Order: sequence, then C-alpha cells, then structure tokens
Amino acid sequence: MNIAHTELPYPHMAPLVAQAAGQADVEQFWLNEATLYVRHVTQPVLDQALATVLASFDPLDQPRAAALASLNAAYEAEFATIKAQYPDSERESWPIQLREAEVLASDPDAVTPYLNGLITQRGFGETAVELAVKVQAKNLAYGSLSSSLTGKRHRLEHQILTATTVEQVQAVVW
Repeated sequence: MNIAHTELPYPHMAPLVAQAAGQADVEQFWLNEATLYVRHVTQPVLDQALATVLASFDPLDQPRAAALASLNAAYEAEFATIKAQYPDSERESWPIQLREAEVLASDPDAVTPYLNGLITQRGFGETAVELAVKVQAKNLAYGSLSSSLTGKRHRLEHQILTATTVEQVQAVVW
C-alpha cells in the first residue's frame, strides 16, 4: 500500500492538501502532529498538491473566520441583554410608536390610534404628547446604544480583516 507523507506548515490545511492530491476520502488520510499521511497517493503527487495549496493558501483565513464568528457572537450577546428586557411583539411595535410620536411632534392634535391605545391601557394619566416624548427618548437611547455597539463591531472587524499575523487576529477581543 502506498502512503505518502508531508510536513504541513499549518495543520488545518490537511483536508485541502489531501483533496488536491486526489484523496477526498477522510478515511484515507490522517494527521500526526504536523505530518499529513495520505494513502493511495504517490509522494510526487502529494508534494505537488501541497505546493498548489500553498500557492493559494492564506494562513489567516481560518483564524480570521474564527475571530469574526466570536466577534459576532459577542455583539449579538450584548444586544440580547437589551432585547431580553422587551418581548418580541413589543419591539415589533416600536416603529409604529415612533411614527406616531413623530407625527405628534409636528402636530399635537394629530390622530395617533396606537399611542392612544397604549395610554388607555397603561393608565398612567399621561397625554399623547407626553408619551410621544418618552417614545422618542427611548428611541434616541436605543439608537445611541445600537450605534455604539455596531461601531465597536465595525472597528474590531476592521482590525481582524487588516491584521497581518495570527497573533494580531487573536489579539482582537470584544
């Protein structure tokens, strides 16, 4: 049985090299430390496969993908703590509330059925204009928080994508 082997500069590239050598069956290749072993492939074929993969391989692809996934998970987790304070159905009503609040800001006598319904059910004794001010204030606060978190995510994403070493990629944390 013919078994070729080669040292890999990046162990996570093993499946790419094996496939480039014509051996996509995962039961026919394995990795021991940084050495890739491939059955039913000649040494010259494996050497050529490694050269082909290295020519187009970016060692930062996998670390970047992992760092971006971690970054996005942290971003979503941060938003989850905010979202958890409000049921989905209430959050879905925010655009309606804001639209009516904006109408009231320009015309205090405007008809605002959603806000009027809230006022009736809340029973706080507030006017439509007072509720509209609260809606707009919450919208501004949410927008400020959202822009802050999103800006932070964009900055960190940029750092990951422009990093030139694995260490630089791994140094980017939420």
